[in-house]
Amino acid sequence: MGHLQNSHGAILWTRQNSACRIDMSPQLGDVRTGAKQEMENGTTRGPRAARGEIRERLLEVAKVQFATREFSAVTLRDIAREADVDPGLISYYFGGKTGLFREAMSLPRDPTTTVLESLGDNLEGAGARVVRAVLLLWEEASAENSARLLIGSVLASDETMTTFRAWIDEAIITPVARRLSGPHTKRRVAAATSVIFGMLSARYILRLQPITSLNIDDVVKLYGPLVQHLLQPAIR
Repeated sequence: MGHLQNSHGAILWTRQNSACRIDMSPQLGDVRTGAKQEMENGTTRGPRAARGEIRERLLEVAKVQFATREFSAVTLRDIAREADVDPGLISYYFGGKTGLFREAMSLPRDPTTTVLESLGDNLEGAGARVVRAVLLLWEEASAENSARLLIGSVLASDETMTTFRAWIDEAIITPVARRLSGPHTKRRVAAATSVIFGMLSARYILRLQPITSLNIDDVVKLYGPLVQHLLQPAIR
């Protein structure tokens, strides 16, 4: 497994003995050249510029940045500088760094918001709610093929795996841990996250039977109590 660069400087993640490849940055050189020309004409900064083009330019740069650097090391200023746009446009188009990463990884909705909303203010039954919300999010992503793209991007290299792991910590584990009480909140959320990822892997990637054939209600009944136990320790 390795990476090559095309004539535009695009990073092409490849697998040995496989015809499949993931182009994390198609024609980035052309995008930057066009960005520089638009900058000179005074048309790149601000929402009134070619919105679709600016948005796509930011996504292409973000894909390269997130694929080659750790999530925590990537800054909005770095991405904006590379794309030759104002840093404020990232918040304008994507709501911030997490939103930009979500769209760069082709996720249909914000996982942080999805999990926190399902968690709610009352932990009673939160395990089942979180499991159901994650399952529905994944099936929505699968319907749009973005789940497959996400897996391919994450598994393409050690660098992208490191980036995804850092994003999980920053976007899921840390904010959920802040909502919990009791000892070792981050450890408990990390354990619950590992249960959920194991569920997703068994059901959608490895397609283990009978997990993959169960309807969502049955999967929630199976995994909900496990997640609940970790999120809400028993009162002694």
